Amino acid sequence: MIRLDSIKILAPTDCLVDYDNNSFKASKDIERGVIVKDSLTANNIDFGFNRFVIDSKADNVVFEVSAKALKNDYSEGININTFNQLIDNLNRTNVVKLDASVIYNEGKLLRADVTDNVKFDAYKGSNFYTDMACIPLPNKYDITSYDRVKNLGLVFKGKQKSFKERQIFYDKITELVSNKNGKAFLNSIDTHKVFKDFKNTIRTEGNFNQLKTIRKYIGSNELSDVLSSNAKVNYELFKKITKQADTEVLQLFNRYEGMKLKDVVQRRGIEGIIQDAGYNWQYLELWLKNMSPNNYRRTSDRGVGIPLFKKIFNELKAKNNNVDATIIDLFLDALSNVA
Repeated sequence: MIRLDSIKILAPTDCLVDYDNNSFKASKDIERGVIVKDSLTANNIDFGFNRFVIDSKADNVVFEVSAKALKNDYSEGININTFNQLIDNLNRTNVVKLDASVIYNEGKLLRADVTDNVKFDAYKGSNFYTDMACIPLPNKYDITSYDRVKNLGLVFKGKQKSFKERQIFYDKITELVSNKNGKAFLNSIDTHKVFKDFKNTIRTEGNFNQLKTIRKYIGSNELSDVLSSNAKVNYELFKKITKQADTEVLQLFNRYEGMKLKDVVQRRGIEGIIQDAGYNWQYLELWLKNMSPNNYRRTSDRGVGIPLFKKIFNELKAKNNNVDATIIDLFLDALSNVA
């Protein structure tokens, strides 16, 4: 099931049952005696109800909302099960009265953030955001990471001019409590429920600001088609962005994190010797005795001897018996299992 956060909807004026004229600001442009623009606009109506425009000239309405308009059910996102609840909440503002069925059947998405709240229990690393930021993406993508008290997350952004793709990962609770608008929103709802819903999740969003990207990943920008779709949008987007990431390069970055260059060179040398010995400890011990008969059983002044060889030998044996999935594979699996 697709879940949406911030969206921009175009719908015919038939969906507008009534509106409070005092809440709107009029705008009219006339060129050479011809009306070229005639609209009413209301901004910042309520939490999650950001903008509503009535365009008399085009005979349509355009409005921008986010899942915050669902109040306590914010984490559920705008989906096929919460859509009527969303419209009911918009109607309760008394700024507009909308017909949900007209919007559902005739509305079109102009912009959409597709969201997933990902439980990533399979990941045992120290910091998901830091480790994900080290993924060597193809050159057509940039990574921007944020690792601060008030901003924890990262952004994958395409450099393409005509078909830009953008996917973000962040901690929703950190975001809500670290800015003025987020705190005000929390004060208006059941904070305990929302915190519980977002606890230990990685908020993942695909940001689609172009009709062609919406249609590519969902197949249509008709609101009814989008809400009834079972497309795994963030899974497919993440898979596309990361599919050219070189697994060997990933291992190179992750394997030696925190080590000095001289230690890496030393370790790689020992690993090569262990491999040459066919992972046979008896052969290794004989070789070490032959190379350094006087002190092969203890660590030398350079830190090389049986203790270090044995440590690395055991680590390699354990690794050969347990093939670990990369962070990419683990997160793809988590995304594919989001309900």
